[in-house]
Amino acid sequence: MTQSLVRQDIEERDAAGVPEIKTMAELRSALQAAMTLEYTTIPAYLSGLWTIPDRKGKYQGLANILQQIVICEMRHLSIAANVLIAVGGFADVRSAAAPTYPRLLPAGFEQLKKIPLLNYGEAYAKLGVFIEQPENPCEDWIRGDVNTSEVNVAAGAAPTEGVTYVRLGKNGPLMPFVLAPYPSIGAFYTEVKKGITALVAQYGNDYVFPNKGSLGNQYLYFGGQDYIGVSDENSALALLSDVIDEGEGDDGKMWDENGDISHYFAFLGLSDHKKFVEGDVECNPTGHLDIPTDSEVTQIVPDPRMYLYELGTPAYERADEFNTLYAALVDNLHIGFNGCPGQVDYAIGQMNLLEARAAEIYKCTVRVGGKEYRAAPTFELPPYVSPLLADAVRG
Repeated sequence: MTQSLVRQDIEERDAAGVPEIKTMAELRSALQAAMTLEYTTIPAYLSGLWTIPDRKGKYQGLANILQQIVICEMRHLSIAANVLIAVGGFADVRSAAAPTYPRLLPAGFEQLKKIPLLNYGEAYAKLGVFIEQPENPCEDWIRGDVNTSEVNVAAGAAPTEGVTYVRLGKNGPLMPFVLAPYPSIGAFYTEVKKGITALVAQYGNDYVFPNKGSLGNQYLYFGGQDYIGVSDENSALALLSDVIDEGEGDDGKMWDENGDISHYFAFLGLSDHKKFVEGDVECNPTGHLDIPTDSEVTQIVPDPRMYLYELGTPAYERADEFNTLYAALVDNLHIGFNGCPGQVDYAIGQMNLLEARAAEIYKCTVRVGGKEYRAAPTFELPPYVSPLLADAVRG
């Protein structure tokens, strides 16, 4: 896909306009969508990170980059929850975690129909680039031509007339590219910020942020020291700006004021098997980074789901143990974001236990479509889809 086609799609989207946030109900709905959006990225990014076996040795540098991105996404989830609570809403983590993978992004983010769970590799790095892309991405962010007659059912993509498709990596999932109505996550958050400003101008700060933001119900200190409380327009806008800067970069800048690289450029570097270092120009990373080959990565079953694992097998039992702990983590986040903030830190700590449970699942194998893969975490909340459906897809 050429840059001129990208520009044409952006101009057509701009002409149509994006949804404006004019009411408190619309603002709360948008912030719940923000929570779902941020939550969706966390299992997707963890999926690739955990499939790098030597992440504490040779590939520690790579693992550190991905780990920091996941932590940052948790911070973004916490910020979205706090802003939602501050404007009189309810942070519904359970609904944000409920959909299965590959899962749809919230309404309005159509550039990816569904986000799959992938092992680390070229497709995974391109997925990160695709999710975090700014409105004006690097010219070479898409490489190679795409045959729009191809179908990748597992990735949730099917050719639709008039839609341009992008393949994530040489053999990765086929994804539809549609810039409507939001061309990027940053553009979405910009509209949220505009909505907050307009509502405060119309009704006043005390109306938009009742009870001074209900700080008692918020998770105020991310990681125990980073204050992310929201009590008024200024604090909300500042934190939402952080989300934009840390995701795609402030006006396309690679580094934020703390010297941290944005997620978009971090993944862009990984897609080139490199990392950005001081002195690099945009879209041209030069830093060396050890990247595992496919043979060094745990090759997981495409789109892992519980119905792919037969009842009573080690794969099913280990995956079920993982999901039981995962459900407890979700509950702790849900409770923590709604009045018991200590539970959030406890939930974050549970991720280390999830990582250990994931390692046990990877020891198991499963056959799908006549091929053997390693089983993988499904990040599903019980009850599961009936395992009887597995007969239709298992080879």
